[in-house]
Amino acid sequence: MDKNQEELLGQTVTKNGLANGTYLYGTSRKPDEIGQDYMVFTVHQGEIQGAVYMPRSEFSCFTGTFEDNQMKMSIIDPYDGTRYNYAINLQIPTTASTNGQWAEMGLQGYHRINTISQNDQKILDTCS
Repeated sequence: MDKNQEELLGQTVTKNGLANGTYLYGTSRKPDEIGQDYMVFTVHQGEIQGAVYMPRSEFSCFTGTFEDNQMKMSIIDPYDGTRYNYAINLQIPTTASTNGQWAEMGLQGYHRINTISQNDQKILDTCS
């Protein structure tokens, strides 16, 4: 990647983060594993709204944005409403994918899971 491409990619990441849509990420590649952390969220024009949870446990809603190559979140304690700031680094692709497009960005320490369950959607709806 040349310097111009790096600058363009950096600007794109800073402004947009992930594309508009609904996402599920987990510390495991498989959904609904006991003891693993998951995040389900929507992105709309750089604004993030979602929840962090462990299966068969409570969940915490959050809002956030993409800034400085990070997903910056304000997580709301489900018991007392206190907000906690948390950030996850974006994994920025440095190569194009096999179809010639840029590979999708990811979240450091998390794996994207393509199937969003009814329970994930229910949690997301509660936090919207």
